[in-house]
Amino acid sequence: MRIVCPDCQSAYDIKAAMLGDKGRMVKCADCSNKWFQAPAPEPAPAVEMPEESDPWAEVAEEDAANAAAMASQASEQPLPADQVQDDMVAGPRLLKTGGKAQKKLRNFPLSPPLAVFAALLAVMVLAVALRTPLVRMQPNLAGLFAAIGLPVNTRGLAIEAVVPALDTEHGRRTLLVSGTIRNLTRSDLDIPEMRLAILDASGKEVAVLAAAPPQPRLDAGATIPFSTRLAMPASAAQRFELRFARSASAPQASTP
Repeated sequence: MRIVCPDCQSAYDIKAAMLGDKGRMVKCADCSNKWFQAPAPEPAPAVEMPEESDPWAEVAEEDAANAAAMASQASEQPLPADQVQDDMVAGPRLLKTGGKAQKKLRNFPLSPPLAVFAALLAVMVLAVALRTPLVRMQPNLAGLFAAIGLPVNTRGLAIEAVVPALDTEHGRRTLLVSGTIRNLTRSDLDIPEMRLAILDASGKEVAVLAAAPPQPRLDAGATIPFSTRLAMPASAAQRFELRFARSASAPQASTP
């Protein structure tokens, strides 16, 4: 037997026996509407009559129409509140064949390992974004960020395009180093002294020169060329190192 919700028109297929002989209150699974559902009218007994005359045909049709009208009126008139019981509204939650379905979203909590991984990933992203202030507070972290390919420049100045050249001045061999200094920030910065050192094979400094900057201050985002010269020692020179003075974490350039 098929019944239809008067409100949302959702249709359900149920067994006629569920309504009993007198009908019962039912509840729509979609809109929660409650109504009284009358049982299906019993079909009128078939009366065999001669083909030439059927005097009861009109009476049978009238009885069927009256029964359908009574069932329709009963479905539109709910029972009084004192007659509605829990077992009467357990209604047709069987096979749904129409109406609008309501989808329920489920929450999927993260498993503990996945939650820990997500937290660590968030911490790593935050640490990378804030690496410059972190290194300023903890200079030892500079090596860690440099090891993963994210060097930190806390000074805001960079030594770029370094070109070394061997030259002779007053009969002595010298090392002439030239390049540019760039301001990486949006603020004007003071340029410190530059420290040029010549190292031997073991990395020991055999000659050091503190060179004055080309100018005391550099505008935001600007560049300025520089050059400095240092007398070469005898045969111990293997490579050189160039960096800003007064900061072990300042940018530096070295080359054999």
